[in-house]
Formats: sequence, structure tokens, C-alpha cells
Amino acid sequence: MNQRGFSFLELILVIFLISIMSLSVKMGIKRVQRLQFESVVNEVVQGVREIQQCSVMTGRQYNIYCMENKIYLRQGNEPAFYKIVVQGGTKVSIRDDQGQLMTGKNIKFYGKMAPSKAGTIVLKHTSLNQEARITVRVATGKVTVYYKEDKRGNTWERQYV
Repeated sequence: MNQRGFSFLELILVIFLISIMSLSVKMGIKRVQRLQFESVVNEVVQGVREIQQCSVMTGRQYNIYCMENKIYLRQGNEPAFYKIVVQGGTKVSIRDDQGQLMTGKNIKFYGKMAPSKAGTIVLKHTSLNQEARITVRVATGKVTVYYKEDKRGNTWERQYV
């Protein structure tokens, strides 16, 4: 009986195959996380549009409130009629035009498409190093989404919605 064990080439081949498989699994997980992040961004944009339309149709005040991992859509001081829960390492904040955190942490619409108090909703995904900024213009109510892919801030992708 030959009991020499495995050759060096066989060990290297097995290690190579295991590393290829683990890399493909890791890339798949990153892709799923990126798709989930983009889905949350799209849901927030749809929420802004819904608030704009409800405000115009009813003539009442509607607000978007942001907490650390939740976004609430409310009519005036009523309880939230829609809640967006952000998961998976994503943080939420609202910033003004100068990039400072807003004190009220909300965007208000008073019976028109343009908000009376505008700002930028910032969604940051920590493990992906990705950031999305959803900007609502004060004069027009236009919603623009910006994506940042790296820590240096060089690659911004602009999408008009």
C-alpha cells in the first residue's frame, strides 16, 4: 500500500479552488448588499414623491422625519402613515445646503410641490463604503440622487428623478 499522502501540487490546487469559491461568495454578498442599499434609496425617493403629491392634493402639511435608522412620513402632527426601516449598516441623517446637520431633522411640504424647508437626506452604508444623498430643492421641489462609491469622495454619480 502506498501511503505517501497528497503531493504539493494537489494541496496548492485545493487551496486555489477554495479561495476562488470564497471570493465568489464574498462578491455575491457585496452585490446583494448594494442592491438592498439601492432599493432603500429608491424607496425613500418614492416616499418624497408621495409626500409631495399628498401635499398638493390635500393642501395640508406633510413631513419627512429621519431618525438614525428610520424614516417617517407624516401628515402634520399625526402618527406616521408610512415608515421606512433602514437595515444592514446604513445610517440616515438630514443635512442643509451647507452640509450641516439640520436641527429639526425633517423636510416639510405645505400644500405645494416645493418644500418650505428643504435639505438632503443622507444614507450611508458602512460596510460598502457607499453613500447616497437625496436632495430636495427648496424652490422647485426637484429630487436629485447622488451616489458616492469611495472614501475620498471622487466618484459621484448623479441621477435626476
